Amino acid sequence: MGIAGVFLAFMAGTYVTEVIFPHMSGYCRTLEGFYLAFAMVALVLGITRRDRIPTVPDAAGK
Repeated sequence: MGIAGVFLAFMAGTYVTEVIFPHMSGYCRTLEGFYLAFAMVALVLGITRRDRIPTVPDAAGK
């Protein structure tokens, strides 16, 4: 999953922090939103910039 997985792990960490320290919920929700947005951008860039496998056409007449 690459860098998107790192952002999702950070997001899970903020969920845990929010459960342990409920007075920080506003801060954690802001971070969750940013991490989710960064993960989505990383996923889209990872999909669109993936190396395409070059296909070689069969030789004609063989």
